[in-house]
Amino acid sequence: MRTTNKTVLDLSKVQHGTYFWINQYGNQRQYPPEPDSVYGTVLPTSYAAYHPDFPGETVIERARRLDLLDKWKPVVSFQLTANHTITYTGEKATLMWNMYCERLRRKK
Repeated sequence: MRTTNKTVLDLSKVQHGTYFWINQYGNQRQYPPEPDSVYGTVLPTSYAAYHPDFPGETVIERARRLDLLDKWKPVVSFQLTANHTITYTGEKATLMWNMYCERLRRKK
């Protein structure tokens, strides 16, 4: 799937929108994620298993050292007429979602 943030969208053609968060491994969340997670799982604040080179290291410190922490980004997917779908990622996703929600509020 190739995503581009340069496509122009007519919000009047949107039938349904979904806003979620995704990490580099493909795990999805509906709500903004916790800052320290690995593979979508929140890490405990306890000590990690003993390692002679890094005694007293916590689980979070070890995940940071090994560069295992998730990097979450927002994604919005709009279902359009004629069964087409368009997806935005990053800052553009948040911007488009806010515009879509604003348009829905104005309709009522």
